[in-house]
Amino acid sequence: RGRKQSGDTNPGRVKFPGARVLVVDDVEANLDVARELFKPYGIWADCLSNGWKAIDLIRDGKTRYDAIFMDHMMPDIDGISAVRVIRERIGTKYAQNVPIIALTASAYNGEEEMFLEKGFQALLPKPIDPVKLDEIVYRWLWEKNGAETSVPAALRESEPDSASLLWSMQQWPSTEDNAAYVGLVPANALIPA
Repeated sequence: RGRKQSGDTNPGRVKFPGARVLVVDDVEANLDVARELFKPYGIWADCLSNGWKAIDLIRDGKTRYDAIFMDHMMPDIDGISAVRVIRERIGTKYAQNVPIIALTASAYNGEEEMFLEKGFQALLPKPIDPVKLDEIVYRWLWEKNGAETSVPAALRESEPDSASLLWSMQQWPSTEDNAAYVGLVPANALIPA
């Protein structure tokens, strides 16, 4: 699904052109930072300032995201309550299964388990560590969606045409890139194809 691109300031980072995430945080500066953090991946980040807007957007169903990054502590409705509404009340397969990652500035030992029990797939502490973000992006955008299809959620909504199929084939990195990126084997131990 992703691919490495030459000329990148971080050549090890995998690209996900066409992927789209939703970031929900009540602090505008955090939304600005999130937009910038996703740029090196080629990921488009839509940003909302509260959980109710996110619920309405997911309920509407017109935009499908590859993942949602939801702040834990927000006024009006906190992230845990917003996720409960998305998972339990919207009633679509997409709402029940879209990966939702908790964003929190107050990550304590054992707290990740609590978020997992509440319907999140992972926890990303703030300030965001780029290495941890790499891990989450790889796991929830590449592995999850790559196993299903290499086309981002926005393109999966319609029947594929030849241009979409060609696009998706070009996005998937070589086996050598995959193994070296995730550190399964040392890059110099790969067998040429």
